[in-house]
Amino acid sequence: MTVRFSIAFAAGFVPIAACLPIAAPVFAQTSSSFEFTLDPAQRQANWDAATAEIAKADRNIAGLAQDVRNLLRTQDVVEPYMAGYSMSSADLGDVLALAYFNAVMLADGGKTDDPTQAQIDGIRNQIASASEAQFARLTDAQKQETADRLLYLIILQNALAEGLKGQPALDQWMDAFAKTNSEMLGFDVRQVQMGPSGFVTAAGSSANPVQTSPPIKASTAAPSLGTGRDQILGVGYQSTAVFIPGPYGGSLQQVNKLTVLLKDGRACEDCLEAVLKNGAAAMAALEPRDKGRWSKSGQTYRVTFDDGDTDDIAADKLYGPAPKGAALSGRFKAVSGTSVGIATTLSVDFLDLAPNGSFSLEGNTSSLGTYAIASVDRGAQTGRYTVDGYRIIFDYANGTREEESFVFYDKDFLIIGEKAHYIPDD
Repeated sequence: MTVRFSIAFAAGFVPIAACLPIAAPVFAQTSSSFEFTLDPAQRQANWDAATAEIAKADRNIAGLAQDVRNLLRTQDVVEPYMAGYSMSSADLGDVLALAYFNAVMLADGGKTDDPTQAQIDGIRNQIASASEAQFARLTDAQKQETADRLLYLIILQNALAEGLKGQPALDQWMDAFAKTNSEMLGFDVRQVQMGPSGFVTAAGSSANPVQTSPPIKASTAAPSLGTGRDQILGVGYQSTAVFIPGPYGGSLQQVNKLTVLLKDGRACEDCLEAVLKNGAAAMAALEPRDKGRWSKSGQTYRVTFDDGDTDDIAADKLYGPAPKGAALSGRFKAVSGTSVGIATTLSVDFLDLAPNGSFSLEGNTSSLGTYAIASVDRGAQTGRYTVDGYRIIFDYANGTREEESFVFYDKDFLIIGEKAHYIPDD
């Protein structure tokens, strides 16, 4: 949705990422949960509010923000554009799909290409429903406010990128957008690109924003039920998004979900740590939505939870325990964050693992508000690590010890605790 304006900035200015609080969320498949009754007058009021906030936060683009607002006041550029893709601006799911496309394209060198129908359809097929029940609980006003702000910011971001093409300031702004969007998504949007029919990784291999690879095959031997890891058949991993209602309609945050299948036919979600400590007895404390039973048909494990929901896991996506004493190698990155309205906190960790069993951990925490970005570096900590099945132990040089649950996919992708760790392509 590209609009062209003439843009000029004073030499040496630095863009403020916070002035463009776009949430670039993971798209959840369109359903009635996302639809709302459009209030045209409220849409104009929402766009007025967004314009005022952006102009107040950064005078560098106050003029452009007003130009975009004037355009939206005099022309309907939104609905005809979306109708071309069989989408509607009165459907938050459709708007989220466009926002995610926008975030990924701008992170790829400031591209402002329009999506193809195949790309829009591909996004819908690739990214499963995030949390329709959460959307259903939002009021029409909350859905519309979120959609209106996203639409405004999509146009503004693309207008700025188009106007700055060929100028040195383009890279500064695209870096600012990528940082903000990564905070909202919970992973680096620069690791994702658009392919002919949807998302691929920067390496061009997988539609998942994290690096995927062949799994360690789970053992299917007869059950030998001891405690903890001996009761586990395998662990499945999925990356999803959860909508968190809040100011400005709320935001979406990426969540890593681990499903544990036990050898006795039971299953539970996000319970790996509890099962490792207490075995199958940990199931008793879980809610019906988090526990159930699994069955296998062909190459698919189906989990039927006690509340009636189901989830499918491909057999080749079920991961067994890592070998005891496994040697790991690489510089792994983990990104996590939270967002409430336009206030976000981003934590980035870098974990260096060496085959000789040594490790180094360092990171940075950034807080992004309406007017400023605060950043705190966390100094490097060193020590030694030990891998044993679904557990990794960190013995720090200062004498402290940490034990985390651990799922080993391959040399490029790990789950430690609740965080996905991957080796970036760049």
